Amino acid sequence: MTTDAGGPLTDAEVRDLGQLLARYVSHDLDQWDNWQIETSYGPVYVMITRSLQPGWPQDAFTTVWPPPGRLTKDPAVDHIKD
Repeated sequence: MTTDAGGPLTDAEVRDLGQLLARYVSHDLDQWDNWQIETSYGPVYVMITRSLQPGWPQDAFTTVWPPPGRLTKDPAVDHIKD
């Protein structure tokens, strides 16, 4: 099995990732989940929890849903007018 998951994400893929994570934490996450993802640089650890960990400031986190301003528009459909 390879650890290569492909190239960098496009803006559209980042939007999709944010939406899928939002759905996961809204409907499937109970209290917490811990993931390990193998990469060519070594393992990456992801902790998803419903509470802020002690000593972690709120402003240390980036909001991914709703998507931040740079990701709210889809360049593939920006040319389409209502």
